[in-house]
Amino acid sequence: MESSSELDRLLFFEQARKIFEATYASNPFDTDVADKRILELESTRDLSRIRLHVDMDAFYAAVETLSNPLLKGKPMAVGSMSMISIANYEARKFGVRAAMTGFIALKLCPDLIFIPTVFWDYDPNFMAASLDEAYLDITKVCEKRSITGVEIAKELRSRVYEETGLICSAGVAPNRLLAKVLFSVLGT
Repeated sequence: MESSSELDRLLFFEQARKIFEATYASNPFDTDVADKRILELESTRDLSRIRLHVDMDAFYAAVETLSNPLLKGKPMAVGSMSMISIANYEARKFGVRAAMTGFIALKLCPDLIFIPTVFWDYDPNFMAASLDEAYLDITKVCEKRSITGVEIAKELRSRVYEETGLICSAGVAPNRLLAKVLFSVLGT
């Protein structure tokens, strides 16, 4: 004998199957239409551009460290007990991560230093938007200087570090989405 929750689950799937069949039996998915649309999209895709996605690594934490050199080398997080915006590399060694609650972070890293963001002074419920990343179309620069997107990325990363002491990552691809994905996967 099956339990009532198992019977409920089976009934649910049976109802879902019937709804699916009723919906698609009279209107089956036309793969020819989809195939045609895919070909249209493929023919208009421009892979001739060179896009660069740049992301400042641990940006908020790095800025706070630049503002207060006494924080250098100490585990630190920007945020509060309710939510961490970003953690520096020293805190990450203990498992502290962005979007983690502060009380859990303190259990992982008892010496963690919290730095409140200035936004908390104006709105304790603020939602951070990306301030630390950008997309650049570097096609013309690459052509003008006869160098690759990867070379531009290396140059930019080096220049940002030399001028600010901050580290950034970059992904190079023919479009923004691929540049972001490559950056996320490769972490370059």
